[in-house]
Amino acid sequence: MEICPRCGSGQIKKNGHIHNQKQNFYCKECGRNFVENPEQKLVSARDKELSIRMIEEKISFRAVSRIIGVSLPWVLKLAKEVHDTRVPTEVPDESYQIELQVIRGEEEGQWIWVAIERKTDEVISYHIDSLTPEGAQRFWNSIPIKHRKSALFKSHLGEAFDNIVPDAQRINSRPRPTRKVS
Repeated sequence: MEICPRCGSGQIKKNGHIHNQKQNFYCKECGRNFVENPEQKLVSARDKELSIRMIEEKISFRAVSRIIGVSLPWVLKLAKEVHDTRVPTEVPDESYQIELQVIRGEEEGQWIWVAIERKTDEVISYHIDSLTPEGAQRFWNSIPIKHRKSALFKSHLGEAFDNIVPDAQRINSRPRPTRKVS
C-alpha cells in the first residue's frame, strides 16, 4: 500500500502513468501527485559543466534541458548558481533598461518571472512563483538591489507591478502582439 510522501496519508488513488510507464498516484488528502519508487537521475560533472557553458553562451534554458536530458527546474537552479557566483558588474547609466517577463511554467499555477537586461539580453534574475501580487513582490525582491535602485523597468504587466516598481522607474508598454501559428 502506497502512502503520500508529503502528508503520510494512505488515502490515495491511481492516477495514470508517467512517460516511462511508472504508476502515478494522487493523494486525496493534500492533492499531491507522486510516483511509486521514484528514481533520481544524477547529473554527471561533464554534463553539469556543459550545461554551465551553454547557459553562459545564452542558450535557452529549455534547450539546455532538452539537450542535456535534465529537468527545467534543475537548469534554472544551476543558472541561478552560475549567476550568483559571477563577479557583479557596475550598473550602466540611467538609460539602463530591464524588461520583466512572465512565462507559463510546466506545472499548473506555476510561472517563471524573468528580468532581462535589454542591451545584452542577459538574464538578471528569475523566480518561479504564482501569477499574483505576492508572487510579483517575491520576484521583485529576487532582483539584485543594485538593479532595483537604478534601472528603468519595462513590462506589459502593468497591474502586477503597479505597487512594486517605483513610478519613476516604470516604463509601461503594450503587450507584444501574438502571432497565430497555423
